[in-house]
Amino acid sequence: MRDTLWKDVRTHVTNARHRRRNVMPGLMPKDMRAEQAANHFAMGFVTSDSGGTGTERVQGQHNDYHLWVFEEAEGIPEFMYDAVKRQFTGNKVRLWLLIANPKTSTSTFQEMKLHPMAQVFRLSLLDFPNVWNGTSEVPGGTDRTTFNNWIEDQRTFGCEVVPEMDETRHTFTVPWDVPKAGGGFHPAGTIFAPKRGFLYGALGIPPSGGGGDTFISAGRYDAAREREVTARPLLEGDVPESLNLLGLDPYTLPAGVTHTYGTSKFRLIWHVQLGIDCARYGDDAGTIYSLFRRVLRFEEAIQGAGELDEMTRTRRYVQATAKALRRYADQGATRASIRVDAGYGGGIVDLLREQADLQELFPDGFTVHEVAFGSLPKDEEQYADLVTEMYASADEVLSVTRIDPGSAPLLLKRDLTERKYGYVLKGDREVKKLEKKDAFKKRTKGQSPDDGDGAVLALAPEGIFGTRLRRDPSAQAAASLTVQSVSEADGGEYSELYSWS
Repeated sequence: MRDTLWKDVRTHVTNARHRRRNVMPGLMPKDMRAEQAANHFAMGFVTSDSGGTGTERVQGQHNDYHLWVFEEAEGIPEFMYDAVKRQFTGNKVRLWLLIANPKTSTSTFQEMKLHPMAQVFRLSLLDFPNVWNGTSEVPGGTDRTTFNNWIEDQRTFGCEVVPEMDETRHTFTVPWDVPKAGGGFHPAGTIFAPKRGFLYGALGIPPSGGGGDTFISAGRYDAAREREVTARPLLEGDVPESLNLLGLDPYTLPAGVTHTYGTSKFRLIWHVQLGIDCARYGDDAGTIYSLFRRVLRFEEAIQGAGELDEMTRTRRYVQATAKALRRYADQGATRASIRVDAGYGGGIVDLLREQADLQELFPDGFTVHEVAFGSLPKDEEQYADLVTEMYASADEVLSVTRIDPGSAPLLLKRDLTERKYGYVLKGDREVKKLEKKDAFKKRTKGQSPDDGDGAVLALAPEGIFGTRLRRDPSAQAAASLTVQSVSEADGGEYSELYSWS
């Protein structure tokens, strides 16, 4: 604190004043404190809890203008965060700057990104002037030589040379030759895949996901947020060869109507998929996500749905779903697939299937799937259950999909990139199985992956939900009993999928 942080503060204040910038007037720091008046001072703390009294030692300041700076914020204990939160009450101006190398994605520092007032910035050496320009215009800053050395430092940082760009691994290139550790050069344009230390130490990226135990990597997610997409409708029927001969593109024709050319008939269909994850417990939130024209969007959260009575809960889900469906119908959707979490969503399924006005909006099909996460997957050779297959398929869909950055909650990235999977024995072979919610919640301070489940329900290809059965009242009653009993016995896991139309 004294010899590094406050030394740097004094150095920067002195340098600024030499450039005739009046920084911290009257406040030249001495030791670990700078003071101008009783209510105008700056001081440093070493974060020791002192037998559980850390919060009390820090709190107590409630000033009109208040600034806190957390350096190496990933290593600062949680009691310091609690102390600062208690001081941010009644201030005219309150600022909290947190700086860290993001070594994990589950620290309190990372959770602070979720605060509704937070502005998040990632600082990468690839954007730093000294590195990119090969200059020293930022005194004392990391230079290009250090950056090059880190690429070759396979023990601490390091990058691998790979043959092609891979968004899941945060690959990058630089427009200069990088010296090899044993002599020679990696030519400009060489593709590097950063290892764990390089991710957080040089690029400012928490090394979450993509470690061989999650289906969706942080790289995949980040690329999907930045990706621009161009969507085309589904084409069903026979397109006559004469259209090609005339140089006509059938995709420029109107969707939702039948086009006839001679004996050929075809339709263009815009398809919307909605995923509805229903809240199970009081602290859980129900979530609704949509996939339309290759864009994944967060639609709505039903807060505290686990504490609502069944009728109120069902009505809220159906109202939110209907609002989204009408909006997409106005945008040209002619087919809809709604996927509802089974067990807790049974009433939602039944009520949606009775909405004749909604069905009329989608002349090319209106399907409501009741999806039991623990039911059999379509690909039984690879996966233990349907929810595992949904998460695995979501990775492929996201490779050509855009995540709408304006609507996606920050928790979505955590849910998708931190949900692990393992292997279980099924018959005579090993298959992949997603970790249970309870295991995930233990690693995330009790938070359920509500956003992840809602998103994969929307992303899943239609084909993995299997053949729909005709409505059978006796089978429906049996299914309801089965789902309820298994839910109570095994923490919300299900053994069968029942779906009617």
